[in-house]
Amino acid sequence: MTNYITKKYNGITYLGLAACGFLLLFQIFIGFFQTKMDFSVFLQIMDVLLPIQSIIILGLLFSYLNYIKLLPKNHAILISFALFLAGVYRILDLFLLINLGYANFIETLIRQGPSFALFLLYWKHGIMPKILSILQGLRIFVSVILSFVGGSSVGYFISRFLVLIVLAVLISIAIWFLLGIPDLTESPIEQTKPFAVNVPNKSLENANGIYPATSGWVHGIPRMAYWCPQCAKSVKFRPKSANELGKAHPCPICQTNLKAWWIEPTKISYFRFLGGLMLNFGAMITILFETNFGSYGVNPLIVLFSLCIIEIITGTILMYLGMKLNITQCPNYAVETPSLEPQKRFINEMLIIVVAGLFLAFLCYGINIGILSLIFA
Repeated sequence: MTNYITKKYNGITYLGLAACGFLLLFQIFIGFFQTKMDFSVFLQIMDVLLPIQSIIILGLLFSYLNYIKLLPKNHAILISFALFLAGVYRILDLFLLINLGYANFIETLIRQGPSFALFLLYWKHGIMPKILSILQGLRIFVSVILSFVGGSSVGYFISRFLVLIVLAVLISIAIWFLLGIPDLTESPIEQTKPFAVNVPNKSLENANGIYPATSGWVHGIPRMAYWCPQCAKSVKFRPKSANELGKAHPCPICQTNLKAWWIEPTKISYFRFLGGLMLNFGAMITILFETNFGSYGVNPLIVLFSLCIIEIITGTILMYLGMKLNITQCPNYAVETPSLEPQKRFINEMLIIVVAGLFLAFLCYGINIGILSLIFA
């Protein structure tokens, strides 16, 4: 997997970040003021803002140049041409107000297809292209469905869900830009197992506090455990700062130096935490959006908020189970002063799990609204 933390920014990067920021504000403006102001006034404002939005989108399309120029020549030419057509279509639509009727899904493919293809070409080069590919694919799918059911009550809920997907896409693109311009010439072998270390053998003299092997592709959030060799039991100890992680610490009972090591993650603990994060984020997003933009009666809101409370309680329990440590023995690679190598990847791991949790939270929000629409249809 390509190392994305390169921080090689340029003017095009800042253009893309600014475009994402303006488009996010634009989407929030639409969602908030569409229900707060007179519809005729809102349409007049949109007549002014839509051309500006199209120009900003053109800037975002241009900012993909950082990633296009790193691709093989044939791929770069095809993606550039497809993005050029998408830009031309947007410009023509400003003046001609193109309406394809029942074939509106073709417009979705022209507008969103090229960037989707670009994200797919970067699939093997990091976690963010994978997230973007999934989100953009979902965006295209939902947009196509909306083109057929746009005028129905179901279309109303789908359109609200689509807005959330668009917000998730813009946030993910901004994060992709923030991670820096990738170096595709870097050997992918070095980044395959971020926590793995070269341990010649498992003897204590070569131990450094990092487990010698990873548990599949799931790494989870780095966590450190402590063990007192004199008391022969696990000790609950929390360093007061990040700098104290790599230092030796005495047992609070017998003052013997504690053995410390990074906990080897498991898939079940990772998915418990991610599932709890999804439920908590999903419930909070549901409450936030429906309190501000919802137009339901009292009974539907009572049902919706009751569902959210259940989700928050369940999510909190799952997150606790995902973070709970069951230490029964001290591994042979535990040391008094462990290496801080996994700590260096903490931001990256948190970024992965937060973005994944937000994406799943949007799905949770859609499910909540779908349940409500089925009950009170």
